[in-house]
Amino acid sequence: LGSLGGSGLSSGGQGGGPTDACIPVDGQIVDASCGVFVAEGAGGTGTKDSPFGTVTEAVAGLGDANNIYICGTASFPASISIDGSVSVVGGLDCETWTYRDQNPMPEIVGTDDKPAVSISGPGGGTLLSLRITAPDAEELGVSSVALRIATASTNVRNCELFAGKGANGVAGAHQGKEDTPLTAHGKTGEVGCDNTTATNAGGEPGTNECASTSVEGGLGGSGTNTGT
Repeated sequence: LGSLGGSGLSSGGQGGGPTDACIPVDGQIVDASCGVFVAEGAGGTGTKDSPFGTVTEAVAGLGDANNIYICGTASFPASISIDGSVSVVGGLDCETWTYRDQNPMPEIVGTDDKPAVSISGPGGGTLLSLRITAPDAEELGVSSVALRIATASTNVRNCELFAGKGANGVAGAHQGKEDTPLTAHGKTGEVGCDNTTATNAGGEPGTNECASTSVEGGLGGSGTNTGT
């Protein structure tokens, strides 16, 4: 769980803060000209009076706008990717589009093992009053990521970030087997008892190396002549 509470800046970025009236403060009504609007199931064209029904539609329908406004407390299953200059604002009521710090937050829930929200490129957008959630990853070797920011200066304010469990890693490759060289095999020993000598020497050791270290075997045991 990561909770970036209050109205202070999070570690998501210090630059590019809210510098215009389109990033609302507590009690402010969002102007219709500020961007595109989302209300769950609305099915409109993205205006304040006719909002989009999903966050995915809003991202696709941004056009020249840089701000997405989401009212209510709905959960939107959508892994979205936006430019660094784009802001996404929750904490808005659906009647007047008034922002309140204490309003319940809408939720963006990641899908298909992708980060719930990905931000990249130059710019200083803001994420405000959102709940961003990544479910447990399913595909082997994949992480669960709520928010990914790359090469952008994004302000993250009054947001809650939740990442699930990463999936199990991909199985490692089988280690290749090396054939034992013939030189590692010991030499054949002499006959143990032939009625001619007191003892017969055992076989000579085989030779081999492991990581440049000799692993030569020992001399085979000597046979004892007990005959007469």
